[in-house]
Amino acid sequence: MKIQTKMATAVLAFAPILAPNLVYARVPIDPNVAQQLTLPRSFNGAGLIAQPVLAQSLSQPRDRGDRSEPNFRPRTTTVPLSETSVLSAFRLGFSNGDHHVKQISVRRSGAQAVGVLADNNGDDNYAFTASWWNIPGSVASEMSGNADFYMGINGIILPEGPAESTLALVGFNLTAPQDAEIWGVRVLLDSATRKVNFVLETTNSARGDIGYTIQYAWVPNTALNGNFTATGSGVEPGARRASQASGTLPPDGRYILRGFDLKYNDSNRSAQNLLGLGVHLAPGPNPAVDREVVTWQDNDRNERIAWRVDYSTLK
Repeated sequence: MKIQTKMATAVLAFAPILAPNLVYARVPIDPNVAQQLTLPRSFNGAGLIAQPVLAQSLSQPRDRGDRSEPNFRPRTTTVPLSETSVLSAFRLGFSNGDHHVKQISVRRSGAQAVGVLADNNGDDNYAFTASWWNIPGSVASEMSGNADFYMGINGIILPEGPAESTLALVGFNLTAPQDAEIWGVRVLLDSATRKVNFVLETTNSARGDIGYTIQYAWVPNTALNGNFTATGSGVEPGARRASQASGTLPPDGRYILRGFDLKYNDSNRSAQNLLGLGVHLAPGPNPAVDREVVTWQDNDRNERIAWRVDYSTLK
């Protein structure tokens, strides 16, 4: 197993922005829907009043006849990403039907964002949207390499982080040896053990070494309100709805991800093609409407699924 690490830290002061509800974006972000928020307290930063910023990256699905050049390039975010950026939500979806899957990626690339959903030849169009919070005082790093299937399940140990901090997800890239029907995808981080449990689980015939990059950050506990877990299971589409979730869901968009587990969940553990996946827990513009808080589906959405999301709310 080959592992590479890098680490940096920064302290920035920004005013927070609330992005619109996460959907597959077919138009650019409307700046008029952004709202300024006020934090009840300042973050610890040598007397500096520092507030988190929500940076959102969206792309338009290229479904107007050109299916030869899917958009793999980095995307510009409404607020530049930085070494303090922590992932809050994401959604990826093919624009031309469900597929076998080889690569799933949502990650920071400098001040920009990258999202990839691809099979072997990577020629299918897809939509991508994601949000990050820039949290001053966070220490960012990443680990990459190759791990056999069961090593990924058993977990990779991350270097020790600062005291009084919580491990959170910045981004991830998982690549299987070849495309195949998919059963589940998982990236779970544990602060106490510093372990990352990850897997891109495809049909048995496609199992082998997983190429991985895990981007993570140690977030100061002074920035957090608490750690929570939400789960759900059942037959789609009801299994993804907020009303059917167990545990706690965040009351607004002020949260960061510590990990997720999305999978098909029938008794035969049968794999399926994949149309879309995502984690988007924040309420929409109309909180009274029963909303879907995760995405995991093929074309017909008739399969039994199970999901888990670990997250932390921001002060």
